[in-house]
Amino acid sequence: MGKRATRWMIGSRAKRGKVKGNHEREGHDLSRVHCPIGHDNGGGAPQEIAIAIASELLSVHYQAVETLRLFKSGQIVAPVESPAEA
Repeated sequence: MGKRATRWMIGSRAKRGKVKGNHEREGHDLSRVHCPIGHDNGGGAPQEIAIAIASELLSVHYQAVETLRLFKSGQIVAPVESPAEA
């Protein structure tokens, strides 16, 4: 099976701590949850938060596109999964 996707959560660091604590007590793995989402642009208004989130989403998207381009060109090779990860 392929790699699990990273999940992003919108919320403050305080909310992250509360949610993480509740879910860990229930046995959920939150190691791939990224919170808070969004580049730190110093803004706090809703419009600025939206821009920060969109900015981070675009950064991740274009990083994946560039990685795929390098892989297809042979400049990088895909890591081999160990039997434990498969």
